[in-house]
Amino acid sequence: MPSYIGVGADAWIKGYLLLKGNDVIIRNLNIAKIPGIRNRFWDSTDGKLGNWNSEFDGLAV
Repeated sequence: MPSYIGVGADAWIKGYLLLKGNDVIIRNLNIAKIPGIRNRFWDSTDGKLGNWNSEFDGLAV
């Protein structure tokens, strides 16, 4: 049976959701970070001068 994430006009994920499963359907989903949570790190090997990157992605499949 599939898992539905984000169905409906008011569907949100604030923070994180960890889901392991098969046949996951993602539709009409808003993803926002929680203010005050630091999610950045300096990567000196990213590009010629380095860059700030996110430690975690908003959504990974």
